[in-house]
Amino acid sequence: MKCKNPECKAWVRDEFASSEQSCPICKGPMGRSMKHLPAVQNKPKRQPRKPKSDF
Repeated sequence: MKCKNPECKAWVRDEFASSEQSCPICKGPMGRSMKHLPAVQNKPKRQPRKPKSDF
């Protein structure tokens, strides 16, 4: 999604766009557009290790 305001250069990947579809920078309207970008790999967050007990 790309901001329709000509002075604003903001864009957001479709999978990260909010449902309200307003620009996160200037709050103007957003429109669908195409950009060729590498795929984003969402890695699961690692759980912190529990300290070993002496028992």
